[in-house]
Amino acid sequence: MRTERRSRRRTTALTGVAGAIGAFGGVLVNLAFRRSFLETGNGQAAYVAFLGYYALCLALTWACYLHRSAHSLPDV
Repeated sequence: MRTERRSRRRTTALTGVAGAIGAFGGVLVNLAFRRSFLETGNGQAAYVAFLGYYALCLALTWACYLHRSAHSLPDV
């Protein structure tokens, strides 16, 4: 019973943290577009920044999860 209660508390905490991070990401998108429109008059700078960020995320995902290294176990 104690393990189940602890698991529920951790799950609740994780859900709260994930929701907060997701909300912060939505705010950052709005701030980036606002800044781009104030400085350049259009949203092109924000789009370029987002594409750069997504390219970085893609490269990190490939390097950490998809790249087959010599040290990895076979079929894992």
